[in-house]
Amino acid sequence: LVPINAAPICWMNLDVMESSVFYAPMALLILLTLFFSLVSLCGSSKERRIQLSPAEATRRRTLYSIRHATFFIAVFEGSTWITGITFAHYDRIELFFLFLAIHFLLSFVLLFFRIFYDREVMTRIKRTRMTPSEVE
Repeated sequence: LVPINAAPICWMNLDVMESSVFYAPMALLILLTLFFSLVSLCGSSKERRIQLSPAEATRRRTLYSIRHATFFIAVFEGSTWITGITFAHYDRIELFFLFLAIHFLLSFVLLFFRIFYDREVMTRIKRTRMTPSEVE
């Protein structure tokens, strides 16, 4: 259906104004995630150091690590989108490979955090690693 001599067509056409309907909300979502993550990280670093119960201290450490993870993932999401859009606009193979590398790295980071923060998964991992004498 497409003539052989026709220019390649990409679904991410930055030359038309309608593309901003897709890119603007995505950019806004990533920027807001970064902003709120930074505000959360800065606010948590100024908390008063008081004597906490062990359960409360564990909960706060978990929340603090989740804040860092959210910021880290938002940075990866933003860089993935930026490299994807610049590849589509400039059509450079180097940007394509950079996009692929960042995208795969983001997927491994998400998988790691999914495993790390899921108690059921961590419990199953610990059970498979334990010897029968440790279970008793």
